[in-house]
Amino acid sequence: MDTSNFIDTIIRANEVELKFIKKEGKNSFNYEVKRGIVDNSTVKYLKDKFSSIIEQYNSHSFNNYDIISYNKANEAFCINANEIPSFLSIYNSINNDSTDSINFKQLNEFAANFFAIKFVYKNKDIDKEIIIFNRQNPSTGLAKKANIFWNGERFIISKDSFSLRMEIDCFYDSESENMYIINRKYFEDIFNFKDYYSKKANECLKKIEAQNILTDNTAFKQICLNDSYIISRLAKMELSNDLVDIKTHLDEIKSIIEEDELNIYFTGNNKIQVDKNTSKEIIKNILSLINDEYLTSRITKKNYIASTKQLSLLQKLYNTIVG
Repeated sequence: MDTSNFIDTIIRANEVELKFIKKEGKNSFNYEVKRGIVDNSTVKYLKDKFSSIIEQYNSHSFNNYDIISYNKANEAFCINANEIPSFLSIYNSINNDSTDSINFKQLNEFAANFFAIKFVYKNKDIDKEIIIFNRQNPSTGLAKKANIFWNGERFIISKDSFSLRMEIDCFYDSESENMYIINRKYFEDIFNFKDYYSKKANECLKKIEAQNILTDNTAFKQICLNDSYIISRLAKMELSNDLVDIKTHLDEIKSIIEEDELNIYFTGNNKIQVDKNTSKEIIKNILSLINDEYLTSRITKKNYIASTKQLSLLQKLYNTIVG
């Protein structure tokens, strides 16, 4: 990806704003925002620092963000901001002209969850902005730090200082309306994605339990909800809204289990055996059956698993939250 346009906006920005954001509740779409007042020396530092970080990603490949892709630490992602459920709420909160400023002594008490730095380049023909989002742990503040500075020829301790993470978790480009994600975990924390995954995963588990096909629904649920990958997979299944009725297709399912040697076993009353010691691999195979992922090619008649059934999941996710 060519980053020169992003860097140009940052370097030429004639407005730079620092905003501290706190979520009003774990699953809330409401945010409290405070403005940090910065002087010219800080503005110059922020421009130089963040343009330098973005420059490192020149010619880097940003893959399309997907609900099921996970644990890919070395990859960067891209998603249209319209598909991020809480983006509009956060964006409007950041751009609220009536936002109060915060002074130094209030920072620890405010305990921001993340902060945003908005670079705006504007003239009569151009109006572009880049917004940097970074997670800010509440502990990254005054009480747990001893800040030592070099002054003249000696070190001195300053009690009056505050540290911002000088990294980029993700950044928004107004021209393309895309969010570019560098730290997926922190991006998901900032925009509450994991809360939505868990909500949808639990809805899917309720539908599976309603089928009454497992010997131990509690154990099955516990194993599923203790694995991040399985949670996101369940969320995807819930959004696809086409789970298989196991009892209706029992003969076909038993045939697949036998042909593929899946180590899934039924009791005498046709319930799938599950207990607290069931492996995650078997749990995933059960989910593949429930999600109708065992397919046969119409051309070669070969059997295969299509675990990435295509649908606009993020848009569906967005619609279920704000629709």
